Amino acid sequence: MVVLASSLMVLLVAAAILYPFARRKQAMGELEEGSRQAELGYRWDGIVAGLRDADMERAIGTLPEPEYQWVRQRYMAEAAVVLRAFDLEQQQEERLLASLEDTLRQARQRSLGDDNGAAGASPERRFSDG
Repeated sequence: MVVLASSLMVLLVAAAILYPFARRKQAMGELEEGSRQAELGYRWDGIVAGLRDADMERAIGTLPEPEYQWVRQRYMAEAAVVLRAFDLEQQQEERLLASLEDTLRQARQRSLGDDNGAAGASPERRFSDG
């Protein structure tokens, strides 16, 4: 029963991750050139929402750490693609990624009720080093 429940959770997470990619391919064929910025904005919003959801699921214990790391890696890779598509300068990209990490940290703190902040090095330091 536990194996079935675990398998179902993994399938749900995988479906949630893969759906935006499949939907994006379909939508890209329908979009006009003038709506590229809007499409990138929607993709960015989807990435942020997906990362928040995955972080919350990990915090409440419904998403095991290995699956969380896989989900997070996929979303961060997609975020990098979107940032490149926005043709941002390196500093802007670092600030946006730091902001994303900060948003995730705040969501994690709210979900855990932790007012003292997360332990360890801040996410901003990881991106500002280089």
